Amino acid sequence: MATVTQRKQRRRIFIFKKLSLAKPAGGRSRRRRWIIGSVLAALLLVWLIPVIIAHSFLLNWIVGLAAADLDGEVRVGSASLGWFSPIELGEIEVLDAQQQPLASIASVTGDRSLLKILWNTSNVGRFRIEGPRLSVVLRPDGSNVEDALAAYLVPSEEPSGSMDLGLDVVDGTISITDARTQQSWQIERFQLALTTSADPTGPLELETSGSTADATRPGQFEVGLKLRVGRIGNPSYVADAPGDAAPSEAAREVESSAGSSPDSGDLTLRADVLPLAMFESLLGRFVPDTRLDGRLSSAIQCQWSGAEGIDRAVVQGSVTADDFTLAMPGLGRDKVALAQLKAVCHAAWQDGKVQVDRAVVHCDVGNASLVGTLDLGQKEAQDLLTTISHQSYELDGRIDLARLARMLPGTLHVREGTEITSGRLEVAMASRPGPDGMAWLGRLEARDLAAVNQGRPLVWQQPILVNLAARETKHGPVVESLKCHSS
Repeated sequence: MATVTQRKQRRRIFIFKKLSLAKPAGGRSRRRRWIIGSVLAALLLVWLIPVIIAHSFLLNWIVGLAAADLDGEVRVGSASLGWFSPIELGEIEVLDAQQQPLASIASVTGDRSLLKILWNTSNVGRFRIEGPRLSVVLRPDGSNVEDALAAYLVPSEEPSGSMDLGLDVVDGTISITDARTQQSWQIERFQLALTTSADPTGPLELETSGSTADATRPGQFEVGLKLRVGRIGNPSYVADAPGDAAPSEAAREVESSAGSSPDSGDLTLRADVLPLAMFESLLGRFVPDTRLDGRLSSAIQCQWSGAEGIDRAVVQGSVTADDFTLAMPGLGRDKVALAQLKAVCHAAWQDGKVQVDRAVVHCDVGNASLVGTLDLGQKEAQDLLTTISHQSYELDGRIDLARLARMLPGTLHVREGTEITSGRLEVAMASRPGPDGMAWLGRLEARDLAAVNQGRPLVWQQPILVNLAARETKHGPVVESLKCHSS
């Protein structure tokens, strides 16, 4: 039997072993706590990354990288960023290359969280831009906005990725200054809604409106644009390997019937007493040293479609210009000055042919109307004249020679010291299909011409009257009647 002393020794040995085994368990617990603490610290750091960026120099550094192609600088004064909250930016300022103010924005707010945007970069959501102010300086060769966006305006050989993006501009202000004439205008209450789609066949929609600040005659405008990219020319089938078979004819027919369509677009434009001088710089790019003034009102609607380019287009609307003034180098010292110029048109373009259902122009010096079909496919002048002569059309016009001569004496070479006091010119032409080809009718009449030369009155009741009737036959054109009378 074990003595009492032996039992006590065995108990001490047992307790010692138990304490020795307990030490490693305590070490593992501390390591586990350290790992958990490190993971939590890392998660906290990741959670705070948007906050750190929003309140440090990193914000403008990242914005600078995003706008690297801008010829200028973008500064963001404040931001609110979070993984599960929408992006909010405030006090945004855009400067051009000369550090001159180009735009300022009160706030920009998105509708998708930062995490969702990073998870799917093709869908950045919709952004609301509050109170932007844009300063535009126009020059004959461009503008400060075009200078800043020059890199973005250059067509890229590589197609850029599409994305779901929406922009809503609310209560914007645009200041426009013509550097050559030093005239300035301001567009207020500028609104814009833009929607693009990541789907290559998805539509692009744009709506914008605004008003011009004018104490006497404020103007306003509305523009709507919708572009749709069809599936023609954008086949959905792409072979995965050189040996893959092309889709069958039946499959292509099914795909075509499932919604194949050409590219198409719609444009609507409404304007009310907009100052034409605001567009003088733009017109001067095509015709240098052009002067333009007056007030523009219009209502235009245009639709077009085509698999490659524009195959068909329809245009209808009216344009009115009040107090219209136009001067250009081709007119010398003369200038076109009209109390009102109005044009109404309804025409369609298809396969190089223009079908004019109605085209009417009214102004102070006369009016003209045109109905018919014109084939503009021929580029050579002689071919164009031949083609027009074989189209069906009716042209009618009247001109007040006295008003025209007073407005354009140099262009019409009116002799110095001579003033035309009255006179009228009428033109009527028609081309219609006949039994063996086209038949042509024409009338040109100038009458009641009166002038004063060096104080002496001159009267010419019927300067000229010409009537023409001709037609095509199997043997060539035949002039049935040609009468010319002059008093």
